[in-house]
Amino acid sequence: MKSSIETILRAIFHTIGILNKGDQKFWIKLFEVLLHMRGRKNYTNIARFGSFGENTLRRRFGRPIDWLSFNLCLLDSKANSQSPLIGAIDCSFLHKSGNKTYGLDKFWSSVAGKTIRGLEISLAGVIEVLGPRVWAIDVQQTPAGLSNTDNAQHNRLDFYLAQLCRCVLRLPQVLYWVGDSFYAKSKVFQSLESQGRFFITQLRNDANLRYIKALETPGKPGRKPKWGEKVVFTDLSRWDNLGRDFKLPHLRLYAQELYSPAFDRVLKVVLVQNTKTGKHLLLASSNPTQEPRQIVAYYQLRFHLEFFFRDAKQFGGLEHAQTRQKENLHNHFNLSMTSINLMNALQVTLPNMTSKNSLIRVAFNTNLIHLVIQKLGLKPEFVNSKTKLDSLYYYGALAA
Repeated sequence: MKSSIETILRAIFHTIGILNKGDQKFWIKLFEVLLHMRGRKNYTNIARFGSFGENTLRRRFGRPIDWLSFNLCLLDSKANSQSPLIGAIDCSFLHKSGNKTYGLDKFWSSVAGKTIRGLEISLAGVIEVLGPRVWAIDVQQTPAGLSNTDNAQHNRLDFYLAQLCRCVLRLPQVLYWVGDSFYAKSKVFQSLESQGRFFITQLRNDANLRYIKALETPGKPGRKPKWGEKVVFTDLSRWDNLGRDFKLPHLRLYAQELYSPAFDRVLKVVLVQNTKTGKHLLLASSNPTQEPRQIVAYYQLRFHLEFFFRDAKQFGGLEHAQTRQKENLHNHFNLSMTSINLMNALQVTLPNMTSKNSLIRVAFNTNLIHLVIQKLGLKPEFVNSKTKLDSLYYYGALAA
């Protein structure tokens, strides 16, 4: 496994221009330690498992690193070339103690169901449609003090949009980007449209939408209206009935091309009706000719970003940052996300690894066995040939 990590990382270092052997050795060793260590992934605990001191880690994490290029190289080398890719953006709340940590503010926590004090990160990622597997591309910490209102001179949406635009420019192969209802704003539609991309999002359940053509009213004087009547969602007689959703049979789908006065554009809108609760939600794509079921499938894939946040918190130490500095926090958050990317790459390279939990167990077992052999002064090739150690490497791992 160590050789696999080193092979992957050295190819990336050569591509992004990290040619210093000392820097390469540090990052290779750090990623190896993150994979097999136990406990919190902070400076103190990493120093216990690694061969570098705590001060070395603090100093290294204070230097700028081009994480965007790093993750793009990992994506290009390990992503499934047969699968279409879609982009997605979302935020996650992080708990953090202390009063002087950079970025401390009140942010929305979906777990708590309210805004609470802590940190927030914004993740722009890429999702393989056939898989699906998520790859983190760029992680940015939301600064404190940004307004959450649309009419502010520089608000949180502007910050997220700047990050999104940076990633869009580096991902010409990604045509569709997905965001939840928070990103359903004119700025986002206009920005992606100017770069030749399409945006899929969720609209308000009572969104102001109009039909493309008005109903015929013979004998009515005056100029014909440019757009048709306002949509009433209790009357779906003018919608295309697509039947049931393939994944969730209790959902019934209806589609129609509609004009949105708020966004000043024609959208392909899919009404998803829950036959169990009687409620509905509206999904919209800025591509009016997009296949409706594809809109639903792409929006459903967006939720895999939540699984990526879960893995980063569980296996990458996303909330274990032992620092208050802006640059150190930025590098810690990106390192946590990139470590999950590396686990994805190892799962591609080592297909018998069915889960990240198994991957970490095997890495820990391998490191411990090699450490015992080294401390006893034995030759690894002799021990492996004379004893049955294969079962110990996979001790506690899930069966493939």
